[in-house]
Amino acid sequence: MIAFDLYKEYFNDVYIFNSHQDGDIMTNFVCQALPTAYNICKELNGQTNAFKSKHVSPSLDGSKLYAKAKQRSVPMTRKMISKLNDFRLSNNTEYQKFQSCLSSESKKRLLDRSLELEKQVALVSENVRLFLEPSRSDDHITNFESAATKGKYCEIDASRVLDYPNSTLMRTIS
Repeated sequence: MIAFDLYKEYFNDVYIFNSHQDGDIMTNFVCQALPTAYNICKELNGQTNAFKSKHVSPSLDGSKLYAKAKQRSVPMTRKMISKLNDFRLSNNTEYQKFQSCLSSESKKRLLDRSLELEKQVALVSENVRLFLEPSRSDDHITNFESAATKGKYCEIDASRVLDYPNSTLMRTIS
């Protein structure tokens, strides 16, 4: 209790976890000690397939272009940057000309590493071992390849954009 009292003074979310209670320690910990991990808790309890991501990552391309323009003293307004996302969505082929993507070798290393990390996590708990089933690995690989096809491992090459001030992209956002 000394440690609890010491940390409670500085943190408002100190929790005493009973590691000797019935059930799987990993599932108990996630469901009891991590209140915002409700999707993982449901998955560990077999209630849903909660690991299917439904979140869309925001693009940081505008921030990268704005920073590079500022570095080069190229006039760039926030309004121009806000037009960048509209351009990306409506002119995807033109936009891809200004993207830099991971090489095939880098994508392979990233996929291999992510599969290895899943295996390491699975060693922690019997419930998590269920995620090592071949179908889970196949799903992981399929999702990874789908993300690569959609350009999720690409980013804007801000220097290339600024090197072509007469491009359709620069003319559209100006």
